[in-house]
Amino acid sequence: MYQPGLYVRSNASQRECVSRMLREWAGRLRWSREEQEAVLDVGCGPGDVTAQLLLPRLPSSVRVLVGHDVSEAMVRYAAAAHAALAPRLRFLCTDIAARDLPATPLGACAQQLQGFHKVFSFYALHWVVDQRTALRNIHSLLRPGGEALLSLVANAPMYDTYIAMQNNPRWCEFMQDAYSFMPPYKRSRDPVNDFSVVLQEAGFNIYACRLEHFSYRYPTMQEFGDSTMVLNPFLKRVPEELKTIYIKDFMREYQREKVKYMSMVSPQELERNDTTLYHSVLITHVEKGNQDVS
Repeated sequence: MYQPGLYVRSNASQRECVSRMLREWAGRLRWSREEQEAVLDVGCGPGDVTAQLLLPRLPSSVRVLVGHDVSEAMVRYAAAAHAALAPRLRFLCTDIAARDLPATPLGACAQQLQGFHKVFSFYALHWVVDQRTALRNIHSLLRPGGEALLSLVANAPMYDTYIAMQNNPRWCEFMQDAYSFMPPYKRSRDPVNDFSVVLQEAGFNIYACRLEHFSYRYPTMQEFGDSTMVLNPFLKRVPEELKTIYIKDFMREYQREKVKYMSMVSPQELERNDTTLYHSVLITHVEKGNQDVS
């Protein structure tokens, strides 16, 4: 799952969707003309989105952009790949759901900077099981009046494919914990409301929170398959001699689940058996409130 180089070569869908989010949402944030601001990107992965999409959109007055990820391999890759942008761009490894965040490298960095003015997060927070602690930590990292633009996957046929493969006798031994990889709001009847409740409990004032549907069509089936497998947490458990069969079975099952998903979400957009990746994303623009959160 943590293969930085492969991820960079296979994340065209995420890059396109982040570009769209930044075009549509980044203009909501307020930037100071007098103060040099500090910005954090939570869940930066290999750093390509941070360096190539986020950093160029930031005002020149931003003094530092910190990319953060829980994976040491991702952080090492990001720091090496984008060393030319240091010290304005730096990378740190920390669990955003750490219970003792002030004692972590990210906590120490925030203290040194006297807090972050802005926090971004793209396609990362749905991997975090402890949503409440993660969002409280993001709240604590912001300065008073600081803003955050956060996005996380709410649902996708990929996750139903995990469950279908778990129920397949041929593959169940490798996927017994498939439910633990579900996005936290996948089973929610009203994900916007449920996410908003957790944000408010963390102390945020919510300017906007929406559920948006995204799709990206890969040029070839090979690229589509690579993008699907690069984040598959189960593939590494499959014996080498069975991986080709596993991938074929997975892709076949994904096409079935995609039809079900799009029939509910947007039937008019569904193209059967093509190379389109579909998912829905929760996106929110919030501000740090003044109240203390215990």
